[in-house]
Amino acid sequence: MHNLLFHHPVARLIMCTSAILLSIPTSLTADEPIRHRLLFTEYGNGPNRFVELDDQGKIVWEYQPPSTTVIFEVQPNGNILFGYGGKPTGVREITSRGRTVFDYVSESTQVFGCERLANGNTLVAEQGPCQAVEVNPLGEIVHVTPLHTSEGNAHLQVRNVHQLVGGNILAAHEGEGAVREVDPSGKVIWEYTGVTNSGDAQRLANGNTMIACGTQKRLIEVTPAKQVVWEFTAQDAPEVNLTWISSFQQLPNGNILVGNFLRGQEGKGAHAFEVTRDKKVVWKWDNPTLIQSLTTVRAIDDPFVPLFDGKSFAGWQGDIDTVWRIEDGALVAGSLRKKQENNNFLATTKEFTNFELKLKWKLEGTEGFVNGGVQFRSKRIPNDFEVIGYQADLGAGFDGALYDESRRKKVLMKPTPEVLAKAAKPLGQWNDYRIRAVGKHIQLWLNGVQTVDFMETDPGIEETGIVAVQIHGNATSIVRYKDIIIEVLK
Repeated sequence: MHNLLFHHPVARLIMCTSAILLSIPTSLTADEPIRHRLLFTEYGNGPNRFVELDDQGKIVWEYQPPSTTVIFEVQPNGNILFGYGGKPTGVREITSRGRTVFDYVSESTQVFGCERLANGNTLVAEQGPCQAVEVNPLGEIVHVTPLHTSEGNAHLQVRNVHQLVGGNILAAHEGEGAVREVDPSGKVIWEYTGVTNSGDAQRLANGNTMIACGTQKRLIEVTPAKQVVWEFTAQDAPEVNLTWISSFQQLPNGNILVGNFLRGQEGKGAHAFEVTRDKKVVWKWDNPTLIQSLTTVRAIDDPFVPLFDGKSFAGWQGDIDTVWRIEDGALVAGSLRKKQENNNFLATTKEFTNFELKLKWKLEGTEGFVNGGVQFRSKRIPNDFEVIGYQADLGAGFDGALYDESRRKKVLMKPTPEVLAKAAKPLGQWNDYRIRAVGKHIQLWLNGVQTVDFMETDPGIEETGIVAVQIHGNATSIVRYKDIIIEVLK
């Protein structure tokens, strides 16, 4: 918080027949390996199974689906939602250890595709007839959207389906080689054809559509006007033996994880690989002794990445000569023997817009305004020790409050005494802060208790800025911050 004495005048699977969870190093550098937890779906000459592997590649769990499975999705709680295409056919949700918690049995010929919707219902891609069926958690049908395809064979009519913002549905019609967007009544709004064996299409944040072009051995991004603005082909990475693009996943770092269905090429290429937008393959995986071929692969990584490595000031800037230091894996400032005269901030070199930030903090002090804070969406004030922007406040009676540092210079929202009594800990103990900022919506949690749910109403307030940690001036105190991790959100 900014004490009045120091006010400044400047104010988130999909195709599957069997699945494998594993952690594998995926970096090009030996000292800092990237690791992915992966969910594989084996199909073809191998068994039909779900298999979980530990980070050493050892099997720790297997699951046999009821029948042929070609699409699945991992839920935020770790459950797996998948379609099964035998007799009967339908969609099932299981826990990560195989206990069934949802099972919808369809009257159609075959189901492969499915997606859990934001309202808790499930979108089911039925074949024979070809339609997208929305069912509630009780398995009751609440809406049916006809899907259009020239493919008569029910087995090949539709694969992945995705509900778009506004309620339209984007469907990949594998047999016809077409992708179509339809409104809830089934009216065709947009289509892109000539994409042989396309199993998935995803609408991007920029309004374009990314399409897996199956046996054409290419992945493309097309505009609403149907212009190809990006394309990855087999010629771009001959080392992976691109055979059939059966899945793709957009990773948080902007790269793409691609599933390569090695039908007829078993043992002769990569099952999966990660590629950058400049078409550089930065990681690939193959293990023909474990799996013959797969249709879908998904990285199920921890979305949070560290902002502080616990040992250096890499990625941070500030007064590291006289104010900030590193002790026992924490960023530390202050002393119990000497007063901190002015506010001081250690800030990230990167800026963030929408995110969820988690960290631990501990504060102790003997006199003065014993206080600190976590700045976000903030800026440094030129030629000044201050920053301007939102702060998750801490100490001096302001734990769990949202303060506007050097701008409106006031508490925007704070917890009630009853909420604070549940959340606060005595001085000198470690606390957990969780900060979520998406658009104009800001939420704070202190030690697992929500203390702030704030909606910004001023259109002039910036939504991008640095993250910074503070020691407050005019106090004899020590503040510590550690385990600082962030998930960048769309």
